[in-house]
Amino acid sequence: MSSDKRFTKKQIKEDKLVKTAFRTSQYIQKNPTAFIAGGIVLAVIFAAVLLFIWSSDKKKEESITLLARGRIAMESGQPEAGMGDLETLIKDHAGSEAAGIGAMILANYHYRNKEYDKALTYFEIVVSDYSGEKMMLANASSGAAACYEIAGNRAEAARYYRMAADSFPDRIWAPDQLKWAIYNYLAIGDTTTAISVIKELNSLYENTPEAIAAKRTLAEITY
Repeated sequence: MSSDKRFTKKQIKEDKLVKTAFRTSQYIQKNPTAFIAGGIVLAVIFAAVLLFIWSSDKKKEESITLLARGRIAMESGQPEAGMGDLETLIKDHAGSEAAGIGAMILANYHYRNKEYDKALTYFEIVVSDYSGEKMMLANASSGAAACYEIAGNRAEAARYYRMAADSFPDRIWAPDQLKWAIYNYLAIGDTTTAISVIKELNSLYENTPEAIAAKRTLAEITY
């Protein structure tokens, strides 16, 4: 086989991924709000495609293809087809960055549709399998906390809100997550832990609106 033919074959392989990236990029530009879910800007799909364009790893290529195809299908009014691709992605490419993003997409889709049990399943997948990705962990923990709170499981809601704050303490939303943790600890009568979290909030995020409100709460509790 000549070098020209080898180069052409390589170009065809790369061109397939470039086209996928380009189609995804176009769709994101036309539908920017659709690509924000649970605090995660899902335009990261496009960035991930670019990361792997030059990779010879077939598994990575497959995972990115499933991710892009699944997301686009869901946002094009074909949720069943999209969910099928994303579920395959999560099953066959567990542990990959693409699978983690796919799980977040499904979690947020079910949450928006008030299917909280299904949403929780996918949020839990992210929490258990992608704890090294602090942004993803923080968002999934917060989502799981909200699901538990809606279900009336205040203890787990408090624990997950606190996990959300602790997993990404530098994020601007962390004080709010601690506020909701305090609220849920108080709801189950766990005053001791609530006071501990109030002190943590005051120590780490002094003078924020949440810390100021927490000081008032502490005064009420200890009065």
